[in-house]
Amino acid sequence: MEERRSFYDRLNKFQAPQAWVEFAREIKNSRIGPTWLVDDPSLSRSLRDGGEIFVNTGSEYWENYRSMGAASYEEAVVFRFLHEIGHIVLGHTGATHLQVDSKGISEEFERKTRETSLVDSLKDSYEKQAWDYVKNIKDNEPEKFGCLLESFKVWQHARTQ
Repeated sequence: MEERRSFYDRLNKFQAPQAWVEFAREIKNSRIGPTWLVDDPSLSRSLRDGGEIFVNTGSEYWENYRSMGAASYEEAVVFRFLHEIGHIVLGHTGATHLQVDSKGISEEFERKTRETSLVDSLKDSYEKQAWDYVKNIKDNEPEKFGCLLESFKVWQHARTQ
């Protein structure tokens, strides 16, 4: 755990927007937090460790999220956040083959992940359930989704000024 912690502590990370914190806080019986927005090439994905969430804000692959319904880079980042929340809400314990040490995520895990498209990842029932959670929020709670999206846009704008 200490090795993982040293990796997480070295990441170029920022506190998530307050709307994201409040969204997570509203979820009953969950211990979510803190939530970080990560702009660091050593974290090529979003992940959770316990209740702590690390959301990759990289824009390199955002268009892959079109297949999941994201209309923009900003929506893709919100999708990443909600996807990790979905795993927590659904009680998923995490990928047992995900190895994180002081150097970062194992190369083997990253290689396997890069070789699997988002659409193919839906063959894993846990991944499908987490993506269904995202779709449910976007389709059935548009005000909440819009608030999360707008708060990320404000955060992003403030960082680039």
